[in-house]
Amino acid sequence: MKEYGWIYMFRNNVTNKKYIGRSNSVHRRKNEHFRLLKQNKHDNIHLQNSYNKYGTKNFQFVIIEKSIPVTQLAKKEKYWIRYYDSYYKGYNRTKGREQLSSRKKIVKWNNVIYLSYKAAAFANNMSPEVFSSRIRQGYTSDKDVLIAKQNRTKVTWNNIIYYNVKHAAKENNVTVAIMKYRFHKKYTCDKDLMGSGMNVKKTKTIWNGVEYESITKAAKANGICQATMHERLSKGYTCDADMIGSGGHNRTNHVTAIG
Repeated sequence: MKEYGWIYMFRNNVTNKKYIGRSNSVHRRKNEHFRLLKQNKHDNIHLQNSYNKYGTKNFQFVIIEKSIPVTQLAKKEKYWIRYYDSYYKGYNRTKGREQLSSRKKIVKWNNVIYLSYKAAAFANNMSPEVFSSRIRQGYTSDKDVLIAKQNRTKVTWNNIIYYNVKHAAKENNVTVAIMKYRFHKKYTCDKDLMGSGMNVKKTKTIWNGVEYESITKAAKANGICQATMHERLSKGYTCDADMIGSGGHNRTNHVTAIG
């Protein structure tokens, strides 16, 4: 019996950005997408951020082409990604995935051997696409997936999800050390900084009566890291004497943010 599949599209009706995908169980795939988006757990960060901003009502799920032999799905997916330019101007992170084999392939999951990916996916309550993705990532059990989820480095700042702290720092024009310090202090947005004495717009600083162009330069001149400087600023310190009086080290360098 010949198997068939579908090419589908998620369209943002506000920005007209699109995501093109393929599946041999399109309605199940649609439900998976929306479930992950609603739970804020979708692995496509750009799509997730857009969904968070515009909401469900502004996203439309459309079947572009149906009754496609599964052996032709990969080719069709690449065609439609090129057609809508959704790799460069949409949400697709690749120009199309390789074709999933329709032939039976023995696979092991949770120490159980299955005669095909499809059988393994069905037995473990997953779609074939999700199961295949996990195998490609080197997972062999539910435990592997759980550990990977626990080790995820995604972070959120100003309600925007980033791949990791480095990504968040770059997009917010601060150093990695500063961003790490913010998360360490349980800050989640710029508004939190305003009330902490770490106003990101205040860059010029004075330490020990010397004015510096930025906290970065003040920290460097006084032999400490930016995160330490920020911490001391948040406590209201302005000079070495403040630190000595607080029980800190003699080499403490404090800056007052100005203007």
